[in-house]
Amino acid sequence: MQSPRSNYTLASIIAALLTFSRVMLGLCLILLTLVFLATATGLVNGESKGIMVKMPVTVQLTGPVAQTASSNPARLVDLHGSVLFPARTGTFLSVHLLTGILAICFLLWGVTQLRALFHSIRQGNVFIPDNVTRIRRIGWMVIVGEFIRAALGIWWSYYSSTNFKADGVQFITEIDVNGTPILCGLVILVVAQVFREGVRLIDEQSLTI
Repeated sequence: MQSPRSNYTLASIIAALLTFSRVMLGLCLILLTLVFLATATGLVNGESKGIMVKMPVTVQLTGPVAQTASSNPARLVDLHGSVLFPARTGTFLSVHLLTGILAICFLLWGVTQLRALFHSIRQGNVFIPDNVTRIRRIGWMVIVGEFIRAALGIWWSYYSSTNFKADGVQFITEIDVNGTPILCGLVILVVAQVFREGVRLIDEQSLTI
């Protein structure tokens, strides 16, 4: 008789996490869409409600910084932080809410692809054309997502630099692409090619039989 504990496998845990992530992303999408509609139609005034928009930025210190006595000539560069802006009703708030909605849709699509892939593998259907397509989509999603993040970073820094002034602080508006996600995306695309070759070999074996 199979023990109930055997049901709590790693596969079951991953499947549960993917399902939970999909549900939470769906709820966030619904909530953000309702807020977007409420602000766009004037039912809710973001600024009067005290809503704040948080923008991640990268800055450099242009002024002098006090340093304790040390023989190491170190200095602070590329400091990462966030700037909070009041959520003014209008284009400002609508654009950021719409950006959040699109980002959640992007993540939800990726989680759906990963969940379908994992479900197919659990069913024993590993080397099938659908899985090749799903893995390839996930790989491109990781790569494209990094470029989207970098583009948003430029916009956030540009907006902050034109609407927030502080002595000794300079916002960096240069493109900052992280190579690690791109490398991971390329590795996933290679895995997709491996799965494609597996599908081809299985098809050839089925034809010879």
